[in-house]
Amino acid sequence: IFQYSNKASFLLQVWNSGSDVEMKHANYYPQIFNCEFDDDHPEHTPRREMDEASKKKGPETESITVAELNGNKVLFIGNERTSTMMVYSVDAATGIPSFESIYRAGNDRKSWAAAYADREIGDIDPEHHLFVAAVDSPSGAPLLVVAGNLSGTVSVYQVVDN
Repeated sequence: IFQYSNKASFLLQVWNSGSDVEMKHANYYPQIFNCEFDDDHPEHTPRREMDEASKKKGPETESITVAELNGNKVLFIGNERTSTMMVYSVDAATGIPSFESIYRAGNDRKSWAAAYADREIGDIDPEHHLFVAAVDSPSGAPLLVVAGNLSGTVSVYQVVDN
């Protein structure tokens, strides 16, 4: 994460995730660690494709949304290959993010084709997401709208602040 100074024309790096994204995937989703959707093999499962993206780009963090939740800044991070969403809170004083959670929708035991047919595919390649604050939400709760580029899905998740 870089911070821009309007007093000078430079960016100051305040945080680098290093291997944190991959380590969280290894800890929370080892069965699909660095898996990737292979459109040449819809009969494969995410578990069968485990570790296929390691030799390429890893989880391939691709999108980020910055939001305010109950007065705190949070980051929603979409990872293409593993089709996961991660949440980090941002320390108000330092600007340093801290991991909060990781989530992957969909059935990782079914083949891609079967999961799609059964409407259990999840959000494959979550390239776009939008935070909807509670005040703007039809339910009165904060929401995250996620578009799965490869799955052709749009999902709405309620954001729970624990």
